[in-house]
Amino acid sequence: MDDQTIFDHLMSLAPEGTAVEQKGDVEKGKDITNGGAIYNRAGVNLFGISNIANPLAAIKKLVFEDKSLSLDELREALRTDFDDNESLRQRLLNMVPKYGNDDDYVDIIAREEAEFYCREVGNYRTVEGEPFHPLIFSATTQAIYEFGPKTGASADGRRAGDHLTINVDPARGTDLKGITASVKSVAKLNYLETPGGVSHIIDVHPSAVAGPEGTEKLASVIKTYFQQGGMEIGVNIFGEEELRDAQKHPEKYRNLCVRVFGFSTQFINLSPELQEYVIMRTKHSS
Repeated sequence: MDDQTIFDHLMSLAPEGTAVEQKGDVEKGKDITNGGAIYNRAGVNLFGISNIANPLAAIKKLVFEDKSLSLDELREALRTDFDDNESLRQRLLNMVPKYGNDDDYVDIIAREEAEFYCREVGNYRTVEGEPFHPLIFSATTQAIYEFGPKTGASADGRRAGDHLTINVDPARGTDLKGITASVKSVAKLNYLETPGGVSHIIDVHPSAVAGPEGTEKLASVIKTYFQQGGMEIGVNIFGEEELRDAQKHPEKYRNLCVRVFGFSTQFINLSPELQEYVIMRTKHSS
């Protein structure tokens, strides 16, 4: 069957009156990577918003405002991965505002850095001459198991080799003021600049949403997020105990789905490493 026959068949299935431009890959003699497709929108992924905002907030506060730390001291601490300087690491972890707590001091930094990224991406064009679309979400496990281990210590107290944060989520264990404050921070990003989409995942323990009152609370959180400008949100409702049991007895949990990055899948189908990543998140769920 030749290309024209295939095209004619597909057109016969389209609703009456549908107009289609036929100069696609075949007619142009080009594949999708060389401008053959009629519609081909490409995006560039960003992840680790908190890995940008939290260190910059620490430098701003401790170095330039409080003047209690010099850049040379900080540089040396990062170079040695805080070797023999745990006290400084604790200051960076606990004495500086962190993204995810509805604190404009650091949330505005996150917003400005995301906008800078989006503007920069928009300066570049695809082979069709279209602008790249900025996205903020992780599409692969690289953010956790490849990029993190290759990244040195950072000024928010993160040790060298530790995981980087995915999507627009706060760094694990740093959103200490509850789920409402966390989503309000995330909602402050300018999503008019991210036409490619974002991913935001919240992890909720089943006990927090038990019964009608719990359901009402979760609905209120989601409504708050969108009212304040949020773009997308995914919710995981499970505890560590259930997921550990699923590891031991996968036959009992064939329908247990979890939100990982920008996708959902059955928990038992994840690799052991990704299962541990999902379980680790539950330790910081609300």
